[in-house]
Amino acid sequence: MKDKRGFTMVELIAVVIILGALMIIVYPSVNRILTGGRKTVDDLTKKNLEDASTIFAQDIYICEDSTIINILKNDVHLNVTNCNDAKEALQSGITFSMDILKQYEYIAKADKCSGNIIIRMNGTKMTNISADVSNVTCN
Repeated sequence: MKDKRGFTMVELIAVVIILGALMIIVYPSVNRILTGGRKTVDDLTKKNLEDASTIFAQDIYICEDSTIINILKNDVHLNVTNCNDAKEALQSGITFSMDILKQYEYIAKADKCSGNIIIRMNGTKMTNISADVSNVTCN
């Protein structure tokens, strides 16, 4: 009798077909999980940008030193010379690039995001500060 070793071609094809069928069944679920995870990370990044923008706006409102005036003048390109000008600009609304938040360490990481953020203070109270990150996209 002949000593049989290995697999027949039919057995190999059957294994490939079974693995293919499993991939067809499993792939959509795995892809949905990965896509959902990316969306969650993007949403959290946008929320972090919103929080960082609010802190930046509060620093503008408090205006403790000339650093904030220099940021608004040199990086945001606003015509401000003192803290009152900065508060007036905040009430009108300030649009700035999210790179400013990274540059001045309000946020550490948002590398996959781009766009502009708008901060605004409604009224004269610091508690009425809002940040609009709807123009920011994360990929």
